[in-house]
Amino acid sequence: MSASQRRSSPIASVASTTSPPTSWHPSALRDAARDGLPHRRAHEARAPRRPSRSRSHRSQRLSLGEYSRAFARCLFAVPGLGEAMNIAIIGAGNVGGALAKSSVRAGHKVTLSAKDPAHAEAKAKETGARAVHSASDAVKAADVVILAVPYTAVDAVLDELGDALAGKVLIDVTNRMKRDAMAESVDGSSAAEQIQKKAPKAKVAKAFNYAFASKQADPKVDGQSIDGYVASDDADAKKTTLELARSIGFRPIDAGPLAMARALEAMAILNIALQIQNGWPWQSGFKLIGPTPDKKAS
Repeated sequence: MSASQRRSSPIASVASTTSPPTSWHPSALRDAARDGLPHRRAHEARAPRRPSRSRSHRSQRLSLGEYSRAFARCLFAVPGLGEAMNIAIIGAGNVGGALAKSSVRAGHKVTLSAKDPAHAEAKAKETGARAVHSASDAVKAADVVILAVPYTAVDAVLDELGDALAGKVLIDVTNRMKRDAMAESVDGSSAAEQIQKKAPKAKVAKAFNYAFASKQADPKVDGQSIDGYVASDDADAKKTTLELARSIGFRPIDAGPLAMARALEAMAILNIALQIQNGWPWQSGFKLIGPTPDKKAS
């Protein structure tokens, strides 16, 4: 490809066409990173000037993370490869940071909030997400909200958000844990079911709680994708969460109704207990073998 062709690469027009971008040249990815999702029409895209070898040229360079996110955005603009989601992650600890990292890598737009805004800012710099000062600000434009706070903080978060969660997919990643790694039982239900009762207008799904933070950031063990089980009573929440699981590297598995969150929370307890009992390095994950959705019996 000639230099003139690279300069006129229609990376900005990908979203408005049915064909993939014609160039993955760094200049095209730089434009995509600056514009967010490629959405400008081809005739609106301006050919980048060839900069001189100067300080201004060096200032235009993007980090590896920015190029990676631009590349992922371009992939997500190609029909059939999924769509980028607008995700708010409430909580910027190990879990929130891990899911922010994998979601940004997948090309999703991620906003982080934490009880301490400085903590959210620091985690945003690490992951490439955007930080805001409150949970309310985080969910305003979000289609998907991930609840990644300790279960003891759930009530305060739900009280703050109130009706702002109405109609949104709310993914519960919490586990009700005691110090002895045993689950706390509330009326024989699950944390996710309790959250659905407290936020009746939200579309609650349970997912990712059974995976350690390192696997939420990179859901592979020995080169294989581990399973991402999703339980929900809402069809849209389930579909969206399964797609999110797939996009960040899990093998998505429909685990059934929200009541199955009880089993998913028990799986988290089992995984933790196994690490403690056997001195394992907290890197294991769950994967079904045999006839599964991606490997049917003959």
